[in-house]
Amino acid sequence: MNHLDVLLLSIRWIHLVSASMWIGGSLFYLFILIPALKTQNHQDRQKQGSLTTVINLNFKRIVDICLWTLVISGSIILVDRATGNHLNNLYLIAISVKLLLVTILISIIFTKRRLKSSQLDNPQESSLLKKIAYRIAQWQTVAYLGLFILFITEILRFAVELGLSN
Repeated sequence: MNHLDVLLLSIRWIHLVSASMWIGGSLFYLFILIPALKTQNHQDRQKQGSLTTVINLNFKRIVDICLWTLVISGSIILVDRATGNHLNNLYLIAISVKLLLVTILISIIFTKRRLKSSQLDNPQESSLLKKIAYRIAQWQTVAYLGLFILFITEILRFAVELGLSN
């Protein structure tokens, strides 16, 4: 194992940790935090609003770091794979689907940020496009799409192993 191999292994590890933090945080948000906040009584709504604001701000920072880390490390991994001679059709299809889904996921996140909470609070009074954006820009979409992207990552790993064995 040479220095380049150690560097690429480190980049893959960083990519995996960033994806785990982002998707794990989204799942925590979806299955633990949101239900816990919904069980609060009306007297605690002001505290809940302050807590939610702090959590959202901190999670946004983590998502931003993970996003940039994933884009940079993913680009390096893609270039490394593309310069190898182990690519097969399964890999090319899976990487194309993964890149499309990642682009959609990033678009959802930035759409959610662009739409102000006041616009999202009352989607009935919004345009059709805003109503659709409101439905798509939910934590469930981000979490489930992230899980599906992880599944495609495993298909990519399988395709690389298949290409190495041939």
